[in-house]
Amino acid sequence: MDHTCIPEEMHESMKSSKVLAGDILLNITGGSIGRSCVVPTNFKEGNVNQHVSIIRLKKDNPNFLQSILSSWRGQKLIFEGQTGSGREGLNFESIKGFKVSFPTVSEQQKIASFLSLLSERIKTQIKIIEQLETLMSGLRQKIFSRQLRFKDDEGNDFPKWEEKNLIQLASRIISKNKENNQNVLTISAQQGLISQLKFFNKSVAVSIPQ
Repeated sequence: MDHTCIPEEMHESMKSSKVLAGDILLNITGGSIGRSCVVPTNFKEGNVNQHVSIIRLKKDNPNFLQSILSSWRGQKLIFEGQTGSGREGLNFESIKGFKVSFPTVSEQQKIASFLSLLSERIKTQIKIIEQLETLMSGLRQKIFSRQLRFKDDEGNDFPKWEEKNLIQLASRIISKNKENNQNVLTISAQQGLISQLKFFNKSVAVSIPQ
């Protein structure tokens, strides 16, 4: 979430929008509606604008509730709680009406700690993947520009690369699929060639030539 520095006098005059450590911040309007976070314990004070709702719990674990809000169940509550003909946002009354099941505070802490550990592991893995993708991009450039060459199993140089038109290596497929099946394929940047049914998780219409 973006932040802006404001004068101390204005900060004091905006008491209803003051943010404290442990608060849950929930976006209630715009394209990021439903996104939430817990204010870190080392945070001192701040303010939010009218697009963000502050949820301050009396005794329950804020990380536990934030995890619920981020889950499909919480997002369903947020979607159903939106007001207006175009479902353009949440208001405080709809937020107060959210019904959530709470275990004891000690169990909340256990659940929140476990989910936090998984979240940190995911962040670490994402960082590793991003580093590997950057490495692969750089290596591809060097390999295909022939700055980097490999050797054969005996340690000898491979022959020089030959330039060829693609038509010399492949043929165009123009025949139509006449089988009545649902094995329609698509290309995913992450997974390569996969079934459209799996990729879009919905039925795919297939035209069968007459």
